[in-house]
Amino acid sequence: MNVDVKKLQAMLDASLESVAYRQDRYPTGGIVESDVRFDNGFVYGKGKTCYPRNVLAEPLVFFGMADRLRRSIEFWRLCQDTDGSWGGSYFIDKPEPCRGRGKLQTDTTGYVLHHCFVYYNHSKDKNWLNEHWEMIEKGADYLTSLVNDEFGMIPGNEEAIIREQYGEVNWPEGYHAHINSACERGLRVAAKMAQDIDKQAQARKYLTAADTIKYNIFQRLWDDNDKRMLFGINLRGEPYRAAMWFSLMPWYLNCTWDEKAHSTFYYLWDKFYDKDPLIRHSYWSNDFTELAEGRESYHSRYSGAGPYIGVSAAIAEMLLWDGNEKLAEDQINLITQYTDESNLICEHINTLHPGSEGSLKVYPEKPYAVDRGNGMHMSFFLHLAIELCKRGIIEKPANAY
Repeated sequence: MNVDVKKLQAMLDASLESVAYRQDRYPTGGIVESDVRFDNGFVYGKGKTCYPRNVLAEPLVFFGMADRLRRSIEFWRLCQDTDGSWGGSYFIDKPEPCRGRGKLQTDTTGYVLHHCFVYYNHSKDKNWLNEHWEMIEKGADYLTSLVNDEFGMIPGNEEAIIREQYGEVNWPEGYHAHINSACERGLRVAAKMAQDIDKQAQARKYLTAADTIKYNIFQRLWDDNDKRMLFGINLRGEPYRAAMWFSLMPWYLNCTWDEKAHSTFYYLWDKFYDKDPLIRHSYWSNDFTELAEGRESYHSRYSGAGPYIGVSAAIAEMLLWDGNEKLAEDQINLITQYTDESNLICEHINTLHPGSEGSLKVYPEKPYAVDRGNGMHMSFFLHLAIELCKRGIIEKPANAY
């Protein structure tokens, strides 16, 4: 591939060092969402909060940092609510939920269960699994209790702004592809862990729930006319017609690919690729048409809008799975071109609006990069880095952090 290997290698090293730096600042073992050395730990206090929603577990194991994954799970053990759930974010120094939307992101419990499985699957440590089983069981039982009898999926509020025919919807409530994919995966791995320590009844319970959710994702959220996965349905079962890249999560989270993934991918590609007025060949994570046309939008709030460079890492990886190396190369080159001297990938670059936060600018006036080293988006990059290492494009660092 014709990519900037030196820059990619520097980004890999910087990302792993950043994970270590964030975790070592506090005795609780959590890994905060933002690096306090950049962007003031981001303006919303992400330098002191931890978010379960990321795909960091596999990279930590692959790059020789499994002990850091184990330590982060100890933090999540401290944070678990009495009902077995985990909410959206937690303070690092005194593990308790941040104010705000809390449990509305029901997928976070599925993410923590997956983090546990990745560590256990790597270590094969049944003593560890038995010691942590109560936490895992409570989390899995919480998810099974949420499966709706009518729709066979788990409800929640997605962290998104979508544009429907009746206007924009902020944090839409319903049954979403992303939330249910994360929960299905969490229940499926909980079943595997249960089997390994001879908890057969629990294994059957969790596997049945996982199979039910997976069936209904593809039964209720697949749009056969558009040949794409819907973003979700509302609580009445009516479809959200808006496009958002989270529709790819049934495949991305499970590292699988098939014809439905391919069809959904290019449906979204047509909506989001190369639409930005300032950065060509970039990828929007959502429909920013109103802002691009100078109209007001929910996207004017928060930290602004523009190409999601962090999402481009996930898009590049899926393009590689799809066999489209040339387009993947273009997205990787976009990542390296717009990642600055920090070598930490940003969440997004403001080209359409600086947002309501107040300290950000619109590209090319700095600061236009939003949250360099954002935990979720950096985990997308590290996930891509695994793929690039396996293909021999970049190398695993000789020493883990």
